[in-house]
Amino acid sequence: MRIIVVNMEDGDEELLLELMDSVSVHEGKIEVISSAAVPSVSFKGLTINCGKRQVFREDKEIRLTRLEYDVLYLLAAHAGQIVSKELIFKAVWGSASEDTIKVVANTVSNLRGKMEPNRHCPIYIKTVFGGYLFCDEMITDTPC
Repeated sequence: MRIIVVNMEDGDEELLLELMDSVSVHEGKIEVISSAAVPSVSFKGLTINCGKRQVFREDKEIRLTRLEYDVLYLLAAHAGQIVSKELIFKAVWGSASEDTIKVVANTVSNLRGKMEPNRHCPIYIKTVFGGYLFCDEMITDTPC
């Protein structure tokens, strides 16, 4: 299992360390990663600059909301793996959110409209049985 921390801000290092300590009892079964620790990555013309929370398609910046970026980052961090709507909802909105799981589908639809060349035939985020699948053909891996 991997826990993705998507909303790291200045001063959150202590929170991250506390979280890592609390999951250490699982003896390596859980991995905690922060967007600050993940390099910028590119997939088929799409570049995600994790350190600056910026996304580019064919070198043109795509303006995303905080929630759109967090969903995209979560899916890209699990490229090639099916990520359930429930996991996305809990990771991005939190289990205490008053929103419903429908916000995940709406956010993915908005993402497709902004980043896919053809939102009706997506190449980055595919809907599959059980959730969503981000393409797994990574092109480059460069540090932030």
